[in-house]
Amino acid sequence: MIRKTFGKRRSTPDHRDAPEQAATRLARLAGQAQEMAAEEKFAKPPKLPPRPARPAPRPAEDAATAPPESNEVHDLQDRIETELAPVDAIEPLDAATAPAAPPRPRRAHPALRRAREQAVMFRQHLPPLLDHGSHWGGVPQVPEGFEWPTFTTPEGEERALSFIASLDCAEVPAAASFQLLPASGRLLFFMDLHWGAYWQWKVVHVAADQPLAPAALPHLYESPAVWGWPSTAEDWPRLLPYWSFEPVVLHARPDRDEMQDQPFWPGAIDRDTAAAQVATLESELGDCAPFKVSLDAQGKPNRPFEAFPASWRSIRIACGHLARLQASAERPGNQKEAKALAADLKTWRGKIERAHKAGRDLSRTAANDFWKLLRRHHKFSAPCLEAITVDAIEASLSAGEPVGEAALAMVRHRHRFSAGDARAFSAPTFVQMEAEERVGEWLLLLELGANIPIGHHFDEGVYQYWIRPEDLAAGNFDAVELTAETY
Repeated sequence: MIRKTFGKRRSTPDHRDAPEQAATRLARLAGQAQEMAAEEKFAKPPKLPPRPARPAPRPAEDAATAPPESNEVHDLQDRIETELAPVDAIEPLDAATAPAAPPRPRRAHPALRRAREQAVMFRQHLPPLLDHGSHWGGVPQVPEGFEWPTFTTPEGEERALSFIASLDCAEVPAAASFQLLPASGRLLFFMDLHWGAYWQWKVVHVAADQPLAPAALPHLYESPAVWGWPSTAEDWPRLLPYWSFEPVVLHARPDRDEMQDQPFWPGAIDRDTAAAQVATLESELGDCAPFKVSLDAQGKPNRPFEAFPASWRSIRIACGHLARLQASAERPGNQKEAKALAADLKTWRGKIERAHKAGRDLSRTAANDFWKLLRRHHKFSAPCLEAITVDAIEASLSAGEPVGEAALAMVRHRHRFSAGDARAFSAPTFVQMEAEERVGEWLLLLELGANIPIGHHFDEGVYQYWIRPEDLAAGNFDAVELTAETY
């Protein structure tokens, strides 16, 4: 039978003949297999290379001097016997040469946990107490020979740091500082207040002796506009206002759920408990209503209190506020009124300088004359009389000048216990990331927030002085670090 294929012709057997052919092929293959099996069964094994003989033991006298012969097989066998030796055969390690154990994880100082349960806060005195150990601003009490902290700017200029606060260590209860703070002396806090230009600070522990201020202090902050009233370089302050305070400790409730304690402010102190403690501390202040300017039927301001203005300093502050308003784009009145005010301010500035050189106090007649000026230029004075009055009263208090009860009532609300935002030995405020990175290792030595009445013009910024508990216990205040963040 012929079958066509592509490319060539090929003859193939017919499938009908396949069974007979397959049987013949199988019989032939079976015979070949029997012959091959017989040959393999009786074939001689191949010759293997002779195994090297194990060398005889070396004599004892030659064993120490003769070099060992290399034999890979025997060396491997010796290694196996040694590594698989019984445990009793292994010699114990010498304690002197044994490797040191890995260091144990460092345990956090107990003060870091306890700081969440309290807060040392600062109740300001009204009026301030002169020569008090704990105070904001002013000049510090230091021992003889004390050198005011300075630093060198990138431009090569020596620049003094601004004095921020003095904390009398004896006024802080030992338990509140976890027995880490020195029992006596004062902590003095310095920093440069030119935000963003330099980053310098210093904390020192000194024994109080006598007040000291260097001859050349920089202006506070980067612009006189921060203060609101200075309009000349002579008016631009170089010292923060002096204001005494008393450290007061707030505690968390002992029956609280400690699992709810937070590492950041207010920590374990719940707000209701804190509010009750603050209300008790503020109860002695009496009325704390803010001062408001009142006008008569003609739209002219009424005198804030009988003795206003009380000093040449008050008049200087009033002139500064009026000059700032007169030069602003949103000034009231017309051009003629603005020129008349500018001429009067120039006259009174001359009177201030002459009185300062002569050491002459403000007379009652001069005080009444200046009040008449404010009434005459009421379009300018009425909008800023509240700021003039408050700034003048607080400047007199900071300078230690006597202030009547009527004037004290106008600024009492600005110095109540809950008005400030400063504390120590507590949970830190969380602003961005700095506090989170330090809270497990560093203790909050002092935190400062904005407090306009004492010159802390920090807006929404927070300054935080940090120290490790070990450095605080050792009195190593050079290890203090300062951070600043803003919301």
